[in-house]
Amino acid sequence: MGQEIAIRQDQAVTAGSSATPYSITSLKAMVPSWLGRGLFEDVAYAMPAQIPADGPRQLRDVAQRFRDSLSERAVREVIGQREGEDGKVHPLISDPLDNILAELRLRTTVRNESRSEAESRFKLLRDDCRPHCLEAIREGAMAYAKANKFFPAGYGELLPYIRAAESERQRTMSKLLEAAKRAEEELAERKRLKDDPVDPAEVAAFVKEMESAAGMRAEDTKKRDYSNLRQPSPDELAKMAEEFNEGRPA
Repeated sequence: MGQEIAIRQDQAVTAGSSATPYSITSLKAMVPSWLGRGLFEDVAYAMPAQIPADGPRQLRDVAQRFRDSLSERAVREVIGQREGEDGKVHPLISDPLDNILAELRLRTTVRNESRSEAESRFKLLRDDCRPHCLEAIREGAMAYAKANKFFPAGYGELLPYIRAAESERQRTMSKLLEAAKRAEEELAERKRLKDDPVDPAEVAAFVKEMESAAGMRAEDTKKRDYSNLRQPSPDELAKMAEEFNEGRPA
């Protein structure tokens, strides 16, 4: 295990420095330029004036890439053999999680513990992280390294950073699917208006009709007779007050 960690640490120097096909940077770069960047801001978003005919399909394709990235898992496999310092032949194992966690060890301070404890902690953390999206683990590990000094004491310390990376993917995927639906509706509405354009004469007649109706309502209000309305006399008010007081409990 110690030799394995050392090998992965040598390989991990560039493990997090380059963008992978499913990294959040690569995925966002696939978003069509016509959509703009406002979709990723936490504000109300308006569809652009120019929407390509295949715009909804483009957005759904990118959303599918985000969905695929959430399904990607780290695969641990034997890719060959190597002779160790003890003269024995050992399997050469390829595991992306070894690279990610080895880089995390390099970017943080190792805890004051024995080698066997460090190896056990590394193995447990690797196994606990395996059910998660591979790129979310990578991005979560880098975010953890920026915010913390020591290598994670356990899975619970790294988990919030992994979940944050997964949540960002899920939110962006949902926004893209919603944008695709809105773009589809907008294109359908524009097509309807193009196929059945509004007649200016009809608009003018409608406006005139509305103005006429408003004028008639205003004139009708002026003609109403309010002569039958009057203020009650002082005697009537006194009688009403007396009846009210008699009805109140003592």
